[in-house]
Amino acid sequence: MDDGGSSFSTSTYPGLSIVSKERDPGDFSLYVGKSFSQKIIDLMQDILKERSSIDSANTMYKTKNEKLVEKLDLLDQREKLLKSRYTTQFGDMESVMTQFNGTKTLLENLVNSWNQK
Repeated sequence: MDDGGSSFSTSTYPGLSIVSKERDPGDFSLYVGKSFSQKIIDLMQDILKERSSIDSANTMYKTKNEKLVEKLDLLDQREKLLKSRYTTQFGDMESVMTQFNGTKTLLENLVNSWNQK
């Protein structure tokens, strides 16, 4: 071109002419028939592919969550076992205390009867 720019076309898109102010515009990509929203969708799909860092982080957090759920289940089981054991021990202690109180009452009555004589 006379002003130092360039003009070119491609056989892929007949009738399309690209005009540039630069004589050698460098390497660039031309997207025909692809909207900006479709380009963003394509970009997001590339980012979210299986081997992306986001997918790796997502997998890591899911694994951590599963391990935490397992730990919580184990803690719930342990809580039930401890509750059962302590309830049994408390019941046994109550039974022994009742026997001691019975023995105490018996001894008090025996001493009171000796003192009355």
